Amino acid sequence: CAKVTTPKRDYSSKRAATDKEIGELLDVSKNHRLSILVPLLVYTGLRRGEVLALTWDDIDFTKETITVGKSYTQGCDGIARLGDAKSRCSKRVLPIVSELLCKLKLYRATIAKGRQYVLSQAKTDKQIYPGTLNRIFKCLCDKAGIQGVSLHSLRHTFATKLQELGTPDGSIIRLTGHADGRVLEHYYIDRHRDT
Repeated sequence: CAKVTTPKRDYSSKRAATDKEIGELLDVSKNHRLSILVPLLVYTGLRRGEVLALTWDDIDFTKETITVGKSYTQGCDGIARLGDAKSRCSKRVLPIVSELLCKLKLYRATIAKGRQYVLSQAKTDKQIYPGTLNRIFKCLCDKAGIQGVSLHSLRHTFATKLQELGTPDGSIIRLTGHADGRVLEHYYIDRHRDT
């Protein structure tokens, strides 16, 4: 086995959402109990597991930052577990833009009042199962008439938007929690995005 060359991982190229699609997703999700999901992903570029692990203690409203250090992911056995962030580089502190800050404050004061997790199950303050969040997001996309956009596409959208705004690659790498700039360039920046 030591002489076997393992195949390189094939990263499927996902497209970033267009500005129009983002607007449509924000519109159809504004009255949903997880109305903060789309703005949170678009403005932070969090991974699905990172957003599912996010607690209100991770958000500093005074410093206007989000601390990312854990992830809630599904293992090969089908069981979801809370664990450390994906890699050393995944542990990071993200700035919160003013528009997202206002949305987070309102969401916490109304829908998530008294809850520990930013995104929690409807009836209990427990983490949403990763597959359930995918289904919820797909329903939002279907309602908006959007195809080809996934939760992970919003991470691509975040990286692409930063690149379009002239953000240095090193900053984008740090904000997205990547260890390697090549992954960011080849698989995350959508240079053909319709803005």
